[in-house]
Amino acid sequence: MIYATCQAKRHVGPIYLSGPMTGYIDDNFAAFNYVAQVLRMRGFYIVNPAEMGKIEDACWADYLKRDVRILLECTGVIRLPGWQQSSGATIETDLAEGLGYPMWDLGYFLGLPENGCSEPRRIVDQYLKLAVLDHKQTL
Repeated sequence: MIYATCQAKRHVGPIYLSGPMTGYIDDNFAAFNYVAQVLRMRGFYIVNPAEMGKIEDACWADYLKRDVRILLECTGVIRLPGWQQSSGATIETDLAEGLGYPMWDLGYFLGLPENGCSEPRRIVDQYLKLAVLDHKQTL
């Protein structure tokens, strides 16, 4: 298993994906799952909250509480495009920063030479194609 590097030393532990879900078609699961698959194919240990499934009769806060518990078991965070506009991802990022976790934006992480990705822009562009706002929820 390959782990992301952090300031010239090996980062050991699971890396959490943080990004927007609320207001996206199917809660942005397709985009999250795509990124997780790409990173896992490169050998990274990725924790994807989209794979945790739906909680019956849950509200936004229920999902956030579950995801924060999962985040606490990780040791780094990759922020997906649009995370700044997401209340949940902003809370996750603030918590991770407070805990001293290393964090990377997806494009930057993919572009690091030691992470072995020759096409970071294509991967980010594909994420953006999959991350479709659900305009019915925003009306």
